[in-house]
Amino acid sequence: GNGNAIVGDPAVYGRKAIQFYPGQITADFGNAANQYSLSAKGGGTGGNGGTIMISMASSHLRSMTPSTASAIDASAQSNNGDGGEVFFYNYISLIDDDATVNVIGKGTGKGGKFTAFYYEVPNSFEFRTPSTMFKVNGGDGLNVSGFDGSITLANIPCRQWKIGTGTGNASWPKTYWKCANPDTVTSDVYTAPADFANGLNVTLKGQLGANNNELYVFLNQANFTAYLNLSITGSTVPAATRFYPNEADIIPENVLTSIFKPTPTEEQLNELAAHEFGHNLDKNASEQSLNGNYTISRYRDFATLDYVVMGSSENDPANVPRDACVGATAPFKDAIDESDGTQICQSGVLASKFKPGGIPMKNRKIAEIASPRLNPRDSKEFYAQSFAISVYAKNLTVAQMLSTTADVVIGKNGYFACTTAWANNRATGSIADPSGLSTSCTTQVPVWYEDLLLTP
Repeated sequence: GNGNAIVGDPAVYGRKAIQFYPGQITADFGNAANQYSLSAKGGGTGGNGGTIMISMASSHLRSMTPSTASAIDASAQSNNGDGGEVFFYNYISLIDDDATVNVIGKGTGKGGKFTAFYYEVPNSFEFRTPSTMFKVNGGDGLNVSGFDGSITLANIPCRQWKIGTGTGNASWPKTYWKCANPDTVTSDVYTAPADFANGLNVTLKGQLGANNNELYVFLNQANFTAYLNLSITGSTVPAATRFYPNEADIIPENVLTSIFKPTPTEEQLNELAAHEFGHNLDKNASEQSLNGNYTISRYRDFATLDYVVMGSSENDPANVPRDACVGATAPFKDAIDESDGTQICQSGVLASKFKPGGIPMKNRKIAEIASPRLNPRDSKEFYAQSFAISVYAKNLTVAQMLSTTADVVIGKNGYFACTTAWANNRATGSIADPSGLSTSCTTQVPVWYEDLLLTP
């Protein structure tokens, strides 16, 4: 039939489609023996999903037969029905690999809402993203300004927004998750990464969409870790990419890109998105950052940063070191130390912190200290930032840049030319080695120099 299930605000006393309060027990939700199944769906030919409220000691979400089924379902079934709402007051302490909760809309219907306050087990989302567990999408005919569903975890709401015009893009990026100012309809700074993703070339978008890259924007790292129930200590970063599964030589089935820099600018968020997409595209290219030919080019770039002329050993008198700050083509001209926001070169003179005992550090060491993305022993971070510079950051002013050492040295001053050729090639969508590299980019550095690069 055609009818709506009962809808009620979980925060207000009153009627709901289902209020399930069995006492302080642990219950399994599924369709096997001794398991519970709750349904508050709209009518078969039209109608909205209803509200399901659950409160007990702890809940287990179990696999279903068939696996596409859901033990808890408040979806619309047809026509233009809205998704309903599922609200857990209690712990969800176990979720089977293919268990889902469904609160989806149909046609032009709105998405549903899912809320769960607590988790008992750290890293609950180690193998799947929230949106693959809790399905809240609106209907295919929903307009981009419409409510496309929300997932609230640990009291942090994330609202899904469609990308594009009309009823949204037919291919990636279709949606993104706005966890900072989630209900702001008009464009704000936190919408910038979605616009940036939408502006990438079609080949890159196809590759990012092939493994379901989901984009999330949070207010800060604390919200990010709480939302995904992560146990991360001792690390403060502005963005992260998680692969599902995260295994070598395996293209992931889902990728979750999260950006969470406090008080950001639009340019900073876009650069972070470009960097994190670079990690995904590295993975899609069979981890090109670990490619032997790429490593040769990267080491060559560091050698060029260090030397005008390289001799046969570290102490060879023929060595001519490159000055960090002197001259119009000095590598660190206008570069700002990312760790403290100070100029690396001050009136053409290297800052004293880079001259222990009055002796200038090697340029590779200056780069590594000033930017974690220029660490010669971290090819993945280097690769992702090189890609970000190629597709975005090279066109920014220094004041707009986020990685104010790496972006300036590579994007403005033209160093790391070999790996820039790799990044430019990857930015076209190609996963092959770039053609036409000069001999200087394809010749291995001497063993003695490689040993220096790999020594902390």
